[in-house]
Amino acid sequence: MAAHDDHGVPERPSLAARLERFFFLRLGGLIGILVYFVLFDGSGRSEEGLRRALLWALIAHGAYLLAARWRGELKQFDLAFALFFAAAGACVALGVPGAVPLLQAYSPALVFATFALGALLPPLLGGEPFTFQFMRRTLLGWQLRLPVTWDIGRVLWLYWVGVFAACTALAAWRPADPLYTALYPNLLVFGPGFGGNALLPRLYLRLWPPPPPETIEPWIMGMPAVFDRRAARGVRADIQFCFSGEEAGDYWVRIADGRCRAFEGRAPAPDVA
Repeated sequence: MAAHDDHGVPERPSLAARLERFFFLRLGGLIGILVYFVLFDGSGRSEEGLRRALLWALIAHGAYLLAARWRGELKQFDLAFALFFAAAGACVALGVPGAVPLLQAYSPALVFATFALGALLPPLLGGEPFTFQFMRRTLLGWQLRLPVTWDIGRVLWLYWVGVFAACTALAAWRPADPLYTALYPNLLVFGPGFGGNALLPRLYLRLWPPPPPETIEPWIMGMPAVFDRRAARGVRADIQFCFSGEEAGDYWVRIADGRCRAFEGRAPAPDVA
């Protein structure tokens, strides 16, 4: 059960909890990649440096996998890069023809290709888009119960497959140019990529407005999305909604300090019910 403050408002997760979630969502899966390139580039991209880089990248990524599994944060990309480091290491160790020159010349492109394939293949093989995993970790329960949420998730999945494919093409086009192997692809990810996470849902809803919700919950919990801050200037009120019947439930809305927040349950001291 969520903790509440002295006014009965559910508290936000602690800073430590938010940092942990950010680490597992955004950063942890990159540890093995960073270890790989630091060691590989530091060796002058020698064959021995490649072997050592792949080994330590696999060890680092394996340690992260254990931590992610322990915390229930394992994702598709985590498994994709475990396969990448293991397969690349095995090919180099077994002396597969062409493996070493390929990795020496095209490692950045292969990393972005792993992102692209890790995003593309699971849904094609009967799994779900990686965006669904992120949505479950970042959206509220009532949002996840709306069909349009999953439609938007599929759009974002296809969009990110395109972003990763474009990064792969850039890195493969000029494999010896850091502008094309590092700068431009990362600008693409952190610019249009993450920017699309915010803009595409709004564009989708504008082009294909969903029908009105058929249940009470999204009508109440979605009120902050249509809140008019200027009209509510100086207003402070806790409004309780109690529903009976097939969709029985309690919800309440707090309007204060120019903000609107919606909650499930009973308000501690509602002004209107």
